[in-house]
Amino acid sequence: MYDYYLGGKDNFQADRAAAAHVLRLVPAVQAAAYANRRFLRSAVRYLAETAGIDQFLDLGVGLPTQGPVHQVAHRVNPDARVVYVDIDPVVVLHANVLLSAGDRSIAVQGDFRAPGDILADPAVRGHLDFGRPVGVLLLGVLHFVSDEEDPAGAIAVLRDHLAPGSYVTVSTVVRGRVANRKTAAAAVKVYDQANARLYPRSEEELEAMFAGFELLDVSAVLSDLPQEPDLPNIGWSCIARKP
Repeated sequence: MYDYYLGGKDNFQADRAAAAHVLRLVPAVQAAAYANRRFLRSAVRYLAETAGIDQFLDLGVGLPTQGPVHQVAHRVNPDARVVYVDIDPVVVLHANVLLSAGDRSIAVQGDFRAPGDILADPAVRGHLDFGRPVGVLLLGVLHFVSDEEDPAGAIAVLRDHLAPGSYVTVSTVVRGRVANRKTAAAAVKVYDQANARLYPRSEEELEAMFAGFELLDVSAVLSDLPQEPDLPNIGWSCIARKP
């Protein structure tokens, strides 16, 4: 569905039908999808250029689309290394077909809800040095993880294993941004009938998940970069730094 919002071709009829239904209910979803990609590019450039991050862990990457992390990072630092992680083996296979040795990037199968397994994966540990700062990306992921699956606990595991000076960059759906509650509930129900339910949260709930991090002012840190993010109506984004 996300690929459809972005005008991609990696989607099925069922995806297109469900996404079109969501767009009829909340047209801003498509603008938010494009804004999310702009946020990714701006955030990665900030991390690589200003924060000096040269290794990235992209969790829940999804199907490859325009402007992936390694391409953005390599414009700043050609030696930057990236690990893409997704729960879907088809996504991982597709990504590894597209990636070349020169990309300094790999894709592995993993689940954000089990971060310890990702961090212990020999391929991940062989590609990234967790003794140095890492830029972790959680873009469009948290709203697919229920409270019972403990996203705050997963973030805490990441925090405890990351070196000081590491960053976690997040974008997610936030509850209460769509004025018509009935319309918002109907849009969420579309996802309930798909293969991934949607769990919007309040800004306060999201901020609480990042205890132990310093939450940066996104507008301020990205103000000098092109394509400054503007997640319309339904999105919440942050860049969190481990002191």
